[in-house]
Amino acid sequence: MAETIQQTLLLLLIVFISFFHYDQSYAEAEAAAAAPAGTTRLENHRGLTFLERTCRQTQFYNLCISSLQSDTRTYYTADPKGLLRISIDLAKANASHILGYIDNFLDNDKPSSTMTLNITSIESCAEYYDDSVTNLQWAIEAFDGNDGEDYDATNGFIDDAITSTDYCNREIIEDNEVIVEELPEPLTNMNEIMSQLLHISQDILYDQHDEDNNLT
Repeated sequence: MAETIQQTLLLLLIVFISFFHYDQSYAEAEAAAAAPAGTTRLENHRGLTFLERTCRQTQFYNLCISSLQSDTRTYYTADPKGLLRISIDLAKANASHILGYIDNFLDNDKPSSTMTLNITSIESCAEYYDDSVTNLQWAIEAFDGNDGEDYDATNGFIDDAITSTDYCNREIIEDNEVIVEELPEPLTNMNEIMSQLLHISQDILYDQHDEDNNLT
């Protein structure tokens, strides 16, 4: 159990270091510009309280808090739409990170013939995660559409990404009626985190969609 927690924390650290494909200093400047004059990151308790309240509506409160807090935009966001956008960004970055891990594994760490890992299954996971990255980009585009947020399309693309993660986890092949261990343990752990991040995004989306419907 302790080892799994350590692996999870290490994964999160890697994910959030590699998250931004844009310049982090630019993101901080953008967030600071959006904050009220004189507001600092530590002083913005309102945003943190809102984050905590939002994460309580999700299935994975602790991961929701730790992941969203890793993004400086969160500290100046008291809007579920803003948190939803950030959470989808995080999920997409995590999918890209996992895809990079798989590619590196296949290039450099192929198992020996004595290991019970199946290269075909790992290659299938690469295809699934490539699809996930694409679907999450489409989810972002649906959410940022010129005609407003398309919640149904956004949810559909997140669902597709969840399905891809599930398919990767189910890459089990029977060899002479013996179930072979198909995936390296780090990838199995990454699948679990990926699934949770996607469900967090979906939970925030459902909560925001319900709120919007109540206002109409």
